[in-house]
Amino acid sequence: MVNYRIDPANIYNAESYTDGIAGILINRHNVSNISNYDERILQKKVIKGIKIHPDRVVLGSSRIMEIGNDFYPQDTVINCGVSHANIFDITAISGLLVEKNKLPKTVLFNLDPFTISRDNTNEWKSIESEFVYMSKILNQSVIKENFFQKLIENKKLTSILSFTYFKESISYLSNKKNKNYFDVGLSKPFPNGRFFDGTISYPDSYSFPDTTLTDRIVSENA
Repeated sequence: MVNYRIDPANIYNAESYTDGIAGILINRHNVSNISNYDERILQKKVIKGIKIHPDRVVLGSSRIMEIGNDFYPQDTVINCGVSHANIFDITAISGLLVEKNKLPKTVLFNLDPFTISRDNTNEWKSIESEFVYMSKILNQSVIKENFFQKLIENKKLTSILSFTYFKESISYLSNKKNKNYFDVGLSKPFPNGRFFDGTISYPDSYSFPDTTLTDRIVSENA
């Protein structure tokens, strides 16, 4: 009951938690004080709900989550990057963009070694149906997984009886943390909040992982 009610990683209320965040971003406002949410589900809700048609879409991992409207002020940019993105994520999010007629002529994406590695994470399973949808469009076969293997990998099943998650829940409660995100309009959100274009609000001390890329994009815009 503690694991389910406290739920510090939002495993059991991922849908409702991301609903509110997506609603703010869809209205082109910034959102602050967000943590431990499923980035894939958030992208799914934003892409499905947003009314504009972007001029540029950014795909990839967290390395690319700073590239947004400030890099291309004359265009409408949506950053659809997700942490630890791999080819499954890129395929699935592309499927969402195609399905909702939001795929622009220009797409930017970063290529990490783990993007095409066999040893990638299973985080993309949150948008597995979108991956299957796009795979069919591309005439790619989809490997069907064993039903029992899916059960073993299901976080909702493994976390409910996890002692580690129990300790995290107690720590979360004792430190009086909360999950109350809020709309800050066009003001800068707290670190790790999100701007309306989908980019992350990093602390001022954070340095872009590839300054060469930053300099190149800025000089191109200039």
